Amino acid sequence: MDKQQKYKNKIIGMKGFDRHTNYNPIILDGEVYKDSIRRVYKDQGKRLDYIDYKNKRVVDIGCYNGFFAIEAMNRGAKSYLGIDSNSQSDGIEPGILSVARVVAASNNLKNVSFKKGWCKDLRKLVKLKDFDIVTVLSISDANWLFNDLKKGLVSRDWYNFVKEKIVYIEPTNHGRATANGSEPPYTKAQLKSQFKKAVKKNPDINIEFLAFTDYENRILLKLTTN
Repeated sequence: MDKQQKYKNKIIGMKGFDRHTNYNPIILDGEVYKDSIRRVYKDQGKRLDYIDYKNKRVVDIGCYNGFFAIEAMNRGAKSYLGIDSNSQSDGIEPGILSVARVVAASNNLKNVSFKKGWCKDLRKLVKLKDFDIVTVLSISDANWLFNDLKKGLVSRDWYNFVKEKIVYIEPTNHGRATANGSEPPYTKAQLKSQFKKAVKKNPDINIEFLAFTDYENRILLKLTTN
């Protein structure tokens, strides 16, 4: 049995994996075992190329299945901590972090670890002095993000990390529920308009537009203290 097959068997043997919807690629022993149903492996650079991982200690919020750990370390990160609620809503028992740990082992990742936890408890889970950058990729809806920015970064704990660390955020851009039904995802023009309003509301925070990524017109932002 080759090395990749050994790790494949570990993942396949997880309860619920056969019904699992895969949003990030699963990489085993350096090769794509199962690609994403949305943003395929070859297109991941359209967001990750904008993040400066080199020599950085990374804490990744909503780390999911371990793909971001591989990318961070391959791009020169010093260390990586992935945090996820590890919910069984993904269909896998005991949770998605079980996949992440197999992925990390199969790719011989060093200085990589994972921790179960919720975003709202982030300050209880980590010490800021131990990290250089925070990444929040595809777990926060664009509408929520801009509403939070307009309030001065008060309602979501990981946004407050920007007061001390560099934060990269790529919110999702799904359709939005309204009192009258639902609205479609934001267009690029609407996202740019919301971005400009957010900048005006946060004079002490540098909110930098990095790119529109390849899926759902998602916007990638870099937040730092001026």
